[in-house]
Amino acid sequence: MSLLTLQSENKDHTFIKKLVDRTAMENPKHDDLRALHTMLKKCPEVWEESQSLVEFTIDSCINKFYDKSPAFREIARLKIEQLKADLGWQDACLLERLLISNVTLAYLRWIIIGSGFDTKLSASHTIDTGNYWAKQLNIANRHYLKSIEALTKFRQLALAYPAIKRDLTSEVLM
Repeated sequence: MSLLTLQSENKDHTFIKKLVDRTAMENPKHDDLRALHTMLKKCPEVWEESQSLVEFTIDSCINKFYDKSPAFREIARLKIEQLKADLGWQDACLLERLLISNVTLAYLRWIIIGSGFDTKLSASHTIDTGNYWAKQLNIANRHYLKSIEALTKFRQLALAYPAIKRDLTSEVLM
């Protein structure tokens, strides 16, 4: 259930929108943030089914990098969806889905930085520029590999201790 759905179902939820609006700025008041936190704990349906932060970040990366090409934006979105499906999104518990989302975000960043690396180094460039892009590509590659490793370790743990999926997921939500 989205925030908009909640608002249309119950006029009391207009205060939620006002609270979200008051905190959607660079330096919101501490009291507003505390009130938002309290409200979100009392109404988990507002955030549980909404787009996760990782999904929002993936969408932002795609929109920013492929800003001039709607076709490439859609191709990237489809590739991310396929990668999630290949990694078992449909049958995954909450914690496993977070790890899968992390893998897809790391993959996307690795592809974007690799593209920048290819573009910058195909033209005339300084040694510093080459070193910068090589370092960024190595960092993105390490992050991608670490995210795959974390997902693999979780799955190995879940095979050895099947109840861990349920236990860890409930602990994350608390």
